[in-house]
Amino acid sequence: MREILMSLPLLFVVVTAFYMAFRAIGRVWINYRVRLALLERLENSPDLVDEVPQIRELFDDENKEVIERYPVDFVFTGVFLVIMGLICVIFDFLLGTGQVAVGAYWGGVICSGLGFVITLLGLFLRFLSRPVNI
Repeated sequence: MREILMSLPLLFVVVTAFYMAFRAIGRVWINYRVRLALLERLENSPDLVDEVPQIRELFDDENKEVIERYPVDFVFTGVFLVIMGLICVIFDFLLGTGQVAVGAYWGGVICSGLGFVITLLGLFLRFLSRPVNI
């Protein structure tokens, strides 16, 4: 029972990280699909551009920087977790042996692994969010 209670915070963090990652990827995917559907609709009936003036504003400046605002900067969070994990691993080598040293080592390894995955996810989301110049 004690092990289950001790693993609940880690489980909460992992579930939250996956939820935020899927939410961010879903937001990027929906934005892409909506723009694609709008362009297909405009291709079939170009007179909609004159009827709705906001459509012209969306496509006037093709080279403008599109910055997606996410509640969490995944790259910064991932890098912070990797640095914190490396500090814990170094702390383990300074302590030597004992339960605290083992806990610091495994906590640092898990923290570094999660941080690496979150950093890769953040870089992937930045790649998906940037505008495409055709």
